[in-house]
Amino acid sequence: MYPIIEVLKKHYAFLNDNDIPNLPSNTPYGNLILSWEEIQQRFDNVNDLIITLYEDFEIINNREDYDVNVAIKLTHKYYKQKFLTEQIIYWLRRTGDELISMLYILDYHKKNQTYPGRIKIESIGNFIKYEHFLPELRKRHFKLLNLLNEISNAYKHSFINSETHLHRGSEFPVVFALSLIYNNTKNEPKFYSVKLSDVLNEYTIFLEDVKKHLLV
Repeated sequence: MYPIIEVLKKHYAFLNDNDIPNLPSNTPYGNLILSWEEIQQRFDNVNDLIITLYEDFEIINNREDYDVNVAIKLTHKYYKQKFLTEQIIYWLRRTGDELISMLYILDYHKKNQTYPGRIKIESIGNFIKYEHFLPELRKRHFKLLNLLNEISNAYKHSFINSETHLHRGSEFPVVFALSLIYNNTKNEPKFYSVKLSDVLNEYTIFLEDVKKHLLV
């Protein structure tokens, strides 16, 4: 069984009322019900990426013999491992940003009976810096969110991340990244090697906690 994300709704299941928290439909930032529905449907797409990644990984690794002709035919599956992983991390990061923005909007409205003129905490990067906004949620998931923040930044900004091009997990899909902050050689490069299923499992727990906050 692949570690797909099913906490919001079953993969490819129809949306129903139980899948949607009681969110406001009229805010300065649009209809939050639509925002939530897009997030849920986005995870159907993310799960497709995860399934393809794991299926290709099994095809590549479950071969008892090596045939050069077969290896050539599988070349695209080798390089897709890296790019599929990067896409998965991108969507996890972007969705995390959106969920944090939604939490900020609703928390502000709950405390002030009005909506904020600006979303001050609108990303994972902001969230992990602010110790006083939803501190228990931040504390429980700091390790995961900080990891996502650093790896996604490495994918986006680090020129030397291409050095991980030939890296591939031997027993299971692995997230690799090589970060060089500001692409400045005076900074120490940082190498990341994380089991993808661990990231997905921790992210699922994060989603469960976020949904609990949205239902309050």
